[in-house]
Amino acid sequence: MQKFGVFIKTDKFYWTKNRTIYSIFFFCLFIILVNQKILKIEIDLINGIFGGSIAILAFVTLFWSIFGMANPDSLKGKIEGFIIFKNDAIEIKNETYELNLIKNIEIYNEDYYGKKSLRNTGDFNSTLSNGVKNHITITFLSAEQKTYNFQLLNSNDFQNFRSELMIYCKLGKITFENICKVLGEETKKEKDELKNELSK
Repeated sequence: MQKFGVFIKTDKFYWTKNRTIYSIFFFCLFIILVNQKILKIEIDLINGIFGGSIAILAFVTLFWSIFGMANPDSLKGKIEGFIIFKNDAIEIKNETYELNLIKNIEIYNEDYYGKKSLRNTGDFNSTLSNGVKNHITITFLSAEQKTYNFQLLNSNDFQNFRSELMIYCKLGKITFENICKVLGEETKKEKDELKNELSK
């Protein structure tokens, strides 16, 4: 059964490549400067050790830049529970939301695992995404609203829930514009075909 992992972002501190590289660099630079200005103890030895450390760091940084981008960085959070779309309900984690209690569903699914993004100058983190910048917002008839982030492994995974999404659209639970984006129907021909499919 196709399902999407619910992503829970945490405030826990994570050692990313950027944080590791810049922390070591500034620490070594700080020790060299303190020794030159204040301690002045065996300057050549201190400068040699920490200068060498900076040189090694530069090599490691280059290695990461070339070979360390093949995989996304670690998740800054955890996957907890799943989202499953059914004909008459949506299951999220341990909750079941019946369609007859839902007013509107909005889905954003433009991020997926391995999606490549541009890297800014001085950024050594992976250019590949973990696929967790997606969300679903459910508005209930009671006006209550719930939003969940989820992980998308492949860009076209929502095609596996095409029939369920069509039902939601026919019932007015999700807009035609949103379902087009979710299913990747972008051209006029694709949208017209989708309209014909919905009218059956």
